[in-house]
Amino acid sequence: MNGAIWSLWNYVMGATITRANFDLSDEDMFAGQQRLAHLSAEYPTIERARLLLDNDWDGVFRKGLGLLLDGLVPSR
Repeated sequence: MNGAIWSLWNYVMGATITRANFDLSDEDMFAGQQRLAHLSAEYPTIERARLLLDNDWDGVFRKGLGLLLDGLVPSR
């Protein structure tokens, strides 16, 4: 139970802190994504995900929370 509680706590706190401190302009996000594109040979998954261009914070949070909750099924 404690592991589940701490996992949820850390997810919520991490997402909240990231959202509060990661307020980039559209130009900055595009420039960052362009830098990632230059590293695509080394980091293809990160570049393909277009992480820095996704600003649907609420949607991504809900999806991640759902994935976390799905993984917290008690083992028997």
